[in-house]
Amino acid sequence: MQFELRAGIVGLEGMRLNQPFDELIASITGFYEHKLRLNQRMIDISSAFIVDPEPDVDYGKLVAEMPKIRAESDYIDHALFDAIPLIFATLIDQKPDPKNHVSHLIITKAERAKLLSDLTGEFGSKLDQKDQNFTVSAASVLKAYLLKDFKCSDDPWD
Repeated sequence: MQFELRAGIVGLEGMRLNQPFDELIASITGFYEHKLRLNQRMIDISSAFIVDPEPDVDYGKLVAEMPKIRAESDYIDHALFDAIPLIFATLIDQKPDPKNHVSHLIITKAERAKLLSDLTGEFGSKLDQKDQNFTVSAASVLKAYLLKDFKCSDDPWD
């Protein structure tokens, strides 16, 4: 988990978006950094239970802290899920077509196919399951958006 979060942060650090999306990357990076801290705290708490009991450790307090950490982590996952429409919107070319609609993406057909393949490869059959967690649900929503009738940047602008 920590490796994935750190890799996500590193991957996002070099990216910049124009307005109105200019704060999106910093927000996502902040969520990832917060999840890293929460994950590290869970590791620390779990480690305290693996070693021999220490007299100065309040194990009841540690046990009570775990549900709070999980709830906070779930809140972050929910916030990232809620951000998926905005994240997808960064792929929409703001240049209107001849009918004055924003109908094209800024990615090519090959890039869209690669994104869909990556989502399917990463999540597999979980994308079709009921009662998905927020991470899988976010991937499902992103996949659905990518399958909508947007044209790609290498499609004609009728």
